[in-house]
Amino acid sequence: MSNSMDFIISYFLTHSLTISCAESCTGGLVSDKLIQRSGASKYFKGSVVAYSKAVKQSFLSVSDLLIEEKGIISAEVAMAMAVSCKENFSTDWALSSTGFAESTIIGGKTQKPIVYIGVVGPNVEETLVCKFDKESRNQVRQQSVIRAFDFLSECIKNKTK
Repeated sequence: MSNSMDFIISYFLTHSLTISCAESCTGGLVSDKLIQRSGASKYFKGSVVAYSKAVKQSFLSVSDLLIEEKGIISAEVAMAMAVSCKENFSTDWALSSTGFAESTIIGGKTQKPIVYIGVVGPNVEETLVCKFDKESRNQVRQQSVIRAFDFLSECIKNKTK
């Protein structure tokens, strides 16, 4: 993650860009990593931890219809969270996460941990699905943060090609 973080922060500082985050299952860990570096206020505007459905709906304007059709844990909801976050914080980029950080029973079936990452930037709207197997809850959360920054770095690099 260090290489991805170094690249992202350098890119944002060099181009005077800003980022915001909308997090669910990562619970603020993405934002925490972004503000650990000196000078974070130059590129980081803020975040919201939208853990519940109600917060996703009220603070991030994720629609009932989208949640009903795609599910609260979906690529589409991750994208809606990122789009709304970018708009609400007036940032150039936004990063979102939503998922199950541990195995969950849904409709009598076990759903393994899964996290969706959303990235929105200038002419960029991308999602990533991160599937897990036997990792612990905290391992899923930590690895999701690493994957989120690797994905954001990849999106930036692809945009600048």
